[in-house]
Amino acid sequence: MKRKHWQPGGGDAANGHLRGVDEWERISWEEALDLIAGEILRVIDTYGNEGILLPGGVPQRLGDYDIGRMMYIKGGCLEQTGAVSSGAWTEMAKLIGLPEETNDRIDLRSSEVIVLWGSNPAWSRAGLPTYDYLQCKEAGTKFVCVDPFYTPTAKVLTDDYIPIRPGTDSAAFLAMAYVLLTQDDPEANPLIDWDFLDRCCIGFDAEHLPEGADPKMNYKDYVLGTYDGVPKTPEWAAEICGSPAEDLERLALMLGGAERAAVITAPALARTGSGAQLCQNLMAFGAMAGLIGKPGCCCASDCGHSWMQGGYETLLKGGMNHANPRNSTLGNMERIP
Repeated sequence: MKRKHWQPGGGDAANGHLRGVDEWERISWEEALDLIAGEILRVIDTYGNEGILLPGGVPQRLGDYDIGRMMYIKGGCLEQTGAVSSGAWTEMAKLIGLPEETNDRIDLRSSEVIVLWGSNPAWSRAGLPTYDYLQCKEAGTKFVCVDPFYTPTAKVLTDDYIPIRPGTDSAAFLAMAYVLLTQDDPEANPLIDWDFLDRCCIGFDAEHLPEGADPKMNYKDYVLGTYDGVPKTPEWAAEICGSPAEDLERLALMLGGAERAAVITAPALARTGSGAQLCQNLMAFGAMAGLIGKPGCCCASDCGHSWMQGGYETLLKGGMNHANPRNSTLGNMERIP
């Protein structure tokens, strides 16, 4: 089928103003293939190969299969444009010296609390992630869902639900980091993994910045508002997120105080303006709260590379040539291709 008033050649011939209202007419396969091939060649001749955009989903991108092979024969095409949320997520693990894999479904059964942040695996993930999460729940794991909607996943799993406005997640993580910084007491109320921050992290505070870096450009002082005069308090975030300040404080204390906790997000959270900053805020909070490199702990996206949410393997294979990031971050990073 093709639009009745569409003609090849682009510009006015396409009658783009009739899209959505034009009638359709049946054409033969031969004519359809000729039209498609002709338009692809026209665009390449006119605008170059970068004039063709061939996006695909996660994890099976169209560009990896027959359509992509066809385009590569003609010199290639663009597979993505603008901010790349998938890349932002999949590169997060490499920031701490690990490949893309995250915790498997058996490991997370030892978690005290799992936060599903903008993640609705009951509807959006392949396989049986809800079953796997129910095994965690049966083992005693507490579930918190942070989402603009009270999702089907929340109905099945959640013990606690926190609403949030779409696209404001970074503000929430900054506020939770503020709670940890202002309420941590290493003796009476330990909330922050200071040892991990000291040995394995760069840029958390001025003392851990690379040589020559502006001492003001550190995460801790930004959260506290040391230089911009804006402390990232739960009350500050509540105005942005719509999430009750007391809920953000309670969640921060819950995660900081747990021995084994996990924050698992959906990739869609990063598909917003400055979405890559969300990924980094998640990892920064995870480093503070001790969610990295320990059993039952993680902070990651639920993309296909995350085995808990319908990934490719039931269990994470052993023998990976990467040490625990708590011990040898820089060494791990040097081994990643």
